[in-house]
Amino acid sequence: DICKASDLAVGGFYRYFSGKEDVLKDIVADLGGKLSEKLASPPHAETAEGEIRAVAGRYFAFVEENKAFYQTLREAEFVCDEVLRRFNSSIAAAIAARLSAYRKDRAACERSAFALLGILQFYSAKFIIWEGGKVPAGAMDELAAIIARGAGPSGTFRPHLVKTRG
Repeated sequence: DICKASDLAVGGFYRYFSGKEDVLKDIVADLGGKLSEKLASPPHAETAEGEIRAVAGRYFAFVEENKAFYQTLREAEFVCDEVLRRFNSSIAAAIAARLSAYRKDRAACERSAFALLGILQFYSAKFIIWEGGKVPAGAMDELAAIIARGAGPSGTFRPHLVKTRG
């Protein structure tokens, strides 16, 4: 299928890849590295919520620019779950590094990063892929509040990340 779509001889394909799984791994690793770089820039917001909005904005911009990749990534779990696990771990590490400016507990930053990544992935699917639009600004404010402050009982929020850097 890949060879036919790309007008490549099967022999040429197998010179570079042992199968479709290897192609998927290379694509995800390449674009995942680019997204990690985009997310890894130093923290710059004064508040944790501002930093989360900045991370979300960069993530959503990347998905908008790479819709086909994002759809491939969502299907990767069914082909090779290790590809998706590596991708998510590297992206979460980049996010956790940014959040660490607001909270010194590394494990808490990692948990928050994975929670944020889950929200980013589902928001990307809903707003960018399924609806073909952009993530509404209000939705980014809501996700920043949830991650920065954590959901508390009865819809209230309780402090989760320190509000300012330092």
